Amino acid sequence: MPIFIYFAPLFSKSKRYRFVAVVLTFIVGLQLINNIRSYENPDAVETIRAQWLALLDEQAELVGDDPAAEHLFKVMRADIKDNLKEARFEKQSLLKIIGSIVSLFGVILIRLRNDIGVHFFAAGMLFSIFSSFYLYGFGYVGWTFNVYYLLVLIGFGIFFMKNHNHVITDE
Repeated sequence: MPIFIYFAPLFSKSKRYRFVAVVLTFIVGLQLINNIRSYENPDAVETIRAQWLALLDEQAELVGDDPAAEHLFKVMRADIKDNLKEARFEKQSLLKIIGSIVSLFGVILIRLRNDIGVHFFAAGMLFSIFSSFYLYGFGYVGWTFNVYYLLVLIGFGIFFMKNHNHVITDE
């Protein structure tokens, strides 16, 4: 459950539901803007790749001569070099823009107290997650790009499913 729920204990359940829906609107809107910026600047993936490889080199030096760790770092380096390409990054950004638009439409429906909004929100988030796994696989890069989307989907999905009776009623 999102942590900011605990900062609003004086809210009634209906007001808490509205508050969470407003916060989710800003989160999904930020995702949409971030994905549009990524689509406009796909060459930024070169910087991301260089930073991740440098970070892996630093971690490999800290670990030392552990054969299991060396193998893990070797697999992670190969995954980063093979998957973080400009064309894939641009495709991923475009697909996540589509998923974010669907999610934002769902959040607007949630704020208008329409029960189908939760389904649109979940469908948009799942589309973003599955498209990223499709492009990058289930390796290090695929999971790294999806952790945030999974946490948002699980956290807010559980909240809205638990409080679905407040969509129609105004308690």
